[in-house]
Amino acid sequence: MVKPSEKIDVVFLHTAIHELKTPLLAMKLILEMVLDPKGESLTQTQRDNLIDVAKSAEQTLAMVGDILAMAKAQDDNRMRSREFVNVHELMETLRNELQTLTTQKHLTVVWEGDPMACAALLTHQESLRSIVQNLFTNAIKYNREGGTITLRVATVDGKTADIPPIFKAVKQALKKHASWCVVTVEDSGMGIPKEEQTKIFGRFFRASNIKTVDPYGTGLGLYLTKTLVEKLGGQIWFESPVRRSLGEGGEEGKGTAFSVALPYMKKT
Repeated sequence: MVKPSEKIDVVFLHTAIHELKTPLLAMKLILEMVLDPKGESLTQTQRDNLIDVAKSAEQTLAMVGDILAMAKAQDDNRMRSREFVNVHELMETLRNELQTLTTQKHLTVVWEGDPMACAALLTHQESLRSIVQNLFTNAIKYNREGGTITLRVATVDGKTADIPPIFKAVKQALKKHASWCVVTVEDSGMGIPKEEQTKIFGRFFRASNIKTVDPYGTGLGLYLTKTLVEKLGGQIWFESPVRRSLGEGGEEGKGTAFSVALPYMKKT
């Protein structure tokens, strides 16, 4: 959970971030115009330098967006609103919205489980959407070309949930409720190095093996995701490599499955 010392002045942050976004967006648009392939006035060195500046502007914009999302996540008044959400439908909407990205990478997206599971989850819809979207986009970004993304929604008994050994606290927490809605996003990508797995939800932390794929990431996405999950009274964990695909002799680089569990009570 977020410590009191980490609380953010939401109003100030909203104002500051919007003030930052405007010049950054203007810089990005100007750089894109200057770097138009039709232009022939730039030397290759000048073009390479401007490309580096454009990438830095894009990274800063991404970080500004993540900080704004964190500020929203810490706004308790905003997070109090709840509504019933069909989780399968929400994930299917995101799958359609991200289809261009999955197609570009020749990824196959498959569903497993009962589509009617968690048909009416009482939660904060915008936060749940942010959680799933972040896990889904990570599964695209860090997957291999022509790989697979598997989506699952299931109701799970907290006392019998299968949790990897490194997440002992999660296993204990799940015993507090009889029924949980569990959302899983599994990829067939590079996996998470074993020696770095305990750090993966830390602020600004990025696994060493993904920096070659995305050198400009902010390292805030999974920290934000965990913050949102905990605000909703849930738990998050992952498995890497994925046991069901490899058996007990799995190796790094054979996929990651992130799971999110939220307390579930059937709508009456």
